[in-house]
Amino acid sequence: MLYDENDLVPRLEDELKYDPLYTQIKDRPTLKKEMFENKFINALQEDLHRWYSIAEAGAILDSNKRIAASTLKHYIDNLEDYVLPDEAPQSRYIRLNYLSIVKLKMVWLLKDELKMTGLQSAVGIIGTPVNNNMPNSYAPSLDQNQELRQYMQMTNMLMTIFMERGEDGRPRLKEDISNLLQSNQKLLESGDFLKKVEEQSETIEELNRQINEEKKNRETYQQELEEKYKDNLLVKDQLISELESKLEQQNKTIKSEIDETLVKKLEENDNKFNEFVNKNRIQSRAKQMAEEEWDKQGAFSKIFGNRSEFVKNKTEEFLITLTSDFDK
Repeated sequence: MLYDENDLVPRLEDELKYDPLYTQIKDRPTLKKEMFENKFINALQEDLHRWYSIAEAGAILDSNKRIAASTLKHYIDNLEDYVLPDEAPQSRYIRLNYLSIVKLKMVWLLKDELKMTGLQSAVGIIGTPVNNNMPNSYAPSLDQNQELRQYMQMTNMLMTIFMERGEDGRPRLKEDISNLLQSNQKLLESGDFLKKVEEQSETIEELNRQINEEKKNRETYQQELEEKYKDNLLVKDQLISELESKLEQQNKTIKSEIDETLVKKLEENDNKFNEFVNKNRIQSRAKQMAEEEWDKQGAFSKIFGNRSEFVKNKTEEFLITLTSDFDK
């Protein structure tokens, strides 16, 4: 079926129609509304082919508060068969597609109600189904529940494989399955049925042999890749550690140099300021001594002398004397 990537909700409703957690959510308006909230759906619609890390999933799942990666990892580890997709890329880190994140969303909505054991039971990993409201005397046994769950899973799988909806909306056999049944009927009528069955059995055995061989080759190739890049990853981690150490040392050196330069600059400014203050103090004292010397002059000298010229000349004389004394 073709889906509109700009309208993800109908696609999810179709893909989850047999999902055990979705069956518990779809008839509960409050939970369903929260499951398909706009911010959550819009985040997934940006790229339906993207693979997310656990931390990225935690940022998308709850619009009010980021869910810690360690918390999500706990649920993923306990519901691995339900959450993780088979086609996830080979990596030492967990990668999730849009459908995995939707399943985690349903887990998050039901976790307080079902607890971990209830979630595992609901998706068929362990235990008996949750929310069983029948009296204990009428409740099916564990074996019966397990058998019923397996029967329903097998029925859903067979319906998906063999059936499709026709133009009138009614279920019908897929065209290739219908053609296969018709060809089998012709074989029965031809009288060569047993011969054809043997030929088909040989063909199937050969295909199974090729599939098993291809599987072994893939496993071998994967092991070779992991071994090949194992050392590279270790070297990468070592280089990053060395680089971080060098950067930290450089930062300490730069800080030390800046501190030393700043101290020298402050000392220079302090010396200049003291020199300026002392110079002004000496000039003031020299002028004061020159004015005192003028006051000591007799009346004749004051009448015929020039006070400003006298004070100026005496100030310069006293300034030389005081400066030489200060330098000593």
